Amino acid sequence: MNTKELVAKLNQDWRSYTVWTNNEFWSYEWSKHGSCSYMSEIDYFNLAVDIYENNDIQQILGASNILPGNTYEANEIMIAIRTSPIGVEPEMKCINGDLIEIHLCLNTNPIPEYINCPSSRSTCPINNVSFII
Repeated sequence: MNTKELVAKLNQDWRSYTVWTNNEFWSYEWSKHGSCSYMSEIDYFNLAVDIYENNDIQQILGASNILPGNTYEANEIMIAIRTSPIGVEPEMKCINGDLIEIHLCLNTNPIPEYINCPSSRSTCPINNVSFII
């Protein structure tokens, strides 16, 4: 997709929920994650949109009866994603027990593939993870 279409998709699907503007957020994501890849910025963000569109995490969790508004063990969420077509361990980010992000990790090969995320980077408690999204 061209740059204009890409920015529109990013504004729709990958917004900043912090004090940063969307552009500041995307700049941070590129410098932290994309700059170590073999991709251009456009390719990196196109890949991010493709990953989002092809992996409906809420649907994957729902298929395992993990529904918004309830609390779960972190392992239940991990197993739901690991046993889905994604097939790898995600990284989960929580604030005060609320699940706010699920990350899928990729290798840095020219053709990226999913890899297990380091479990040490997850910030969710073992029990009582609130699925609020």
